[in-house]
Amino acid sequence: MSDPLSVAGSIVGVVSLGITASQGLINYYEAFRGQQSAIDHTTRKLAHLRDFLDDLRRQLDARNSQHEDDDLLSSVRSSVEDCAAAIYGLKDELNKFDKTFRPGTMAGLLAAGRRVAYPFRERTLQRLNEDVDDVISCLSFAVQVLQQSDIGNIQRGIADIQVSIDDNRALLDLVRGSQVSSEIRAWLKAPDASINFNEILKRKHPGTGSWFTEGPDFTTWLTKPNSFLWLAGFAGCGKSVLASTTIHSVFQHRRGHPRIGVAFFFFTFNDESKQDASAMLRALVLQLSSQLGHGHTHLSGLYDAYRHATPPESALLECLHDVIRDFNDVYIVLDALDESPRQKHRGTLLDILADLRKDEPGLHLLVSSRDEVDIREGLKALPEETIKLKNEFIDRDIASFISQYLQQRLQRWAEFHDKIETALTTGAKGVFRWVECQFKILADCPESEDLLEKQLESLPPTLDETYRRMLDNIPLASKPYARQMLAVLCCASRPLKVDELTDAIAVQLDDPPTYNTKRKLKNAEAIHRVCPGLVEIDKDRYYGDTVRLAHFSIREFLELDPGSERIDAGFYRVVPQDAHTDVASICLAVLRELVPLEPATLALQFYAARYWPEHYRSGRADRLEAQILQLFTHHSLFVNLSTLLRFPSGYRFCYSEPPSRWRHCLLDRWCQSVPGGVGRRTGGLQREDSSAG
Repeated sequence: MSDPLSVAGSIVGVVSLGITASQGLINYYEAFRGQQSAIDHTTRKLAHLRDFLDDLRRQLDARNSQHEDDDLLSSVRSSVEDCAAAIYGLKDELNKFDKTFRPGTMAGLLAAGRRVAYPFRERTLQRLNEDVDDVISCLSFAVQVLQQSDIGNIQRGIADIQVSIDDNRALLDLVRGSQVSSEIRAWLKAPDASINFNEILKRKHPGTGSWFTEGPDFTTWLTKPNSFLWLAGFAGCGKSVLASTTIHSVFQHRRGHPRIGVAFFFFTFNDESKQDASAMLRALVLQLSSQLGHGHTHLSGLYDAYRHATPPESALLECLHDVIRDFNDVYIVLDALDESPRQKHRGTLLDILADLRKDEPGLHLLVSSRDEVDIREGLKALPEETIKLKNEFIDRDIASFISQYLQQRLQRWAEFHDKIETALTTGAKGVFRWVECQFKILADCPESEDLLEKQLESLPPTLDETYRRMLDNIPLASKPYARQMLAVLCCASRPLKVDELTDAIAVQLDDPPTYNTKRKLKNAEAIHRVCPGLVEIDKDRYYGDTVRLAHFSIREFLELDPGSERIDAGFYRVVPQDAHTDVASICLAVLRELVPLEPATLALQFYAARYWPEHYRSGRADRLEAQILQLFTHHSLFVNLSTLLRFPSGYRFCYSEPPSRWRHCLLDRWCQSVPGGVGRRTGGLQREDSSAG
């Protein structure tokens, strides 16, 4: 029998090599961050790999200190050996980079605004992306094995873990899009649906949704031509998790059937890039095109027709129809239709889905959403095509979730598990989200049987009442901060980074609004303390951690009309028009903090420069006019604003243009984007400035 310590040492050696290689590659690419989307994508994948390997090494060190026997380590070693070639491939790439960038070369390249060709070739970036995907796919098995609590669990769970890893590999192959050129992918700008899929998998516990994927409705959907299913349920009942379970099962069905296509999309309330029909169509077209063995002629044709513009939804829909017909069967899963804004995008989305379902015998479409009137009327689902997610099977899934959570997270209450399980199972009424909130509250309960009983006896009866109590429990001094934070998160155009949100809260909405450094929250922990249980932080070491509302139902609760029969948020109630006005005002205030002719000093200034006109259009113009005119009549600040718009990823520097030209171009674009008198007034400023030469 081999020595476990020597086995562990060899594994750690390979993992450490991967960490060194990925960090070295990141160091090279990070210098050119923001100048090319393909570089940013590769750097982000490398950062994810580095973090993944760091976590694996920590777990190996912990197991090594426990002197685990080599049954466990042999399973891990096999997984590591499978990906060793890819790790050595990353090291080889790093060695080539070292030869390309001799000492002192980097500084000179950056100063001249140039870069050497090799590390930035499409072929190089694609090879790196594939190596990263291969390493993570292989090592996911090792990580899950190490997370098992004992050898018995490892032996029992090893087959299930392997199936899950195989499915994840299939997912990577499915959505990677490597068969499509980076030029077309950069032009198409298809949202990455795998991000949402992976986030949902983190929340999913074993067995959830098996009642559906092993039942007759799912089997019929898989086999019946032009089949359709609508998973209809209320807030927090687990629709997204069930959609992810469906996707996994479709992967399994697809094995051995190359003429089957699979695609999916998750509509997302806190990310405007994943809310409309165009985003959905672009994602589906890319995913399916990359699966066609004979190439992607339809997508290439679309690119040739619209290479200098964004393709219209009608052209995207026609392309999707063409791609679907190249398969024998295509399975499409769309989650959370209700998170596409009703007044803005949803009507068009429902029309496109109706068109998509026509005359497509090979299409199998499954959607999930709340049962809202416009969605019900738009989908026109038959009774046998509708799965109501309020049933005994959901209740069983919730009971299983409660039991597993207690065993894994609340061991300090072990002697009272039966009592807690009974109370939560009875009170859940089919709502996973309600249970999650109660667990957060129980985690803070002092260890006293009497206090625990009082907590269980006074559980809120509904999700709305749960949110109301969470808001009521915010400390008095923090309430204005919490109200401003929740309003900002409700209407932000994209997920905000931690430091962007803390900048937004630092703006004091007085007359005039001012940036107050004393109001700035120090870190993510401070954000959690202001709004406990209502916000979540998504970790990302490369792009920065982002903050979001913990669930769509929170935003819905905050925006409830006082005339509703449901409990409203009171002091924290968010009126969208007022919230957009406040965010526009916050953006303009942080732009006023620009130091003339100096780089941005606040994280939120990049967001503010890009998105304040959108918030202006959705807000109350009369409350913003003074701030806008102040900004646009300050020449040096205006120059900084135009520079900021070229700084983020997707924009190019244009050093050859004089600052006055930047101002004219920006004013011209802005005047076209805003209504009413302010646009005309600044237009006058533009003409006056232009005539002055």
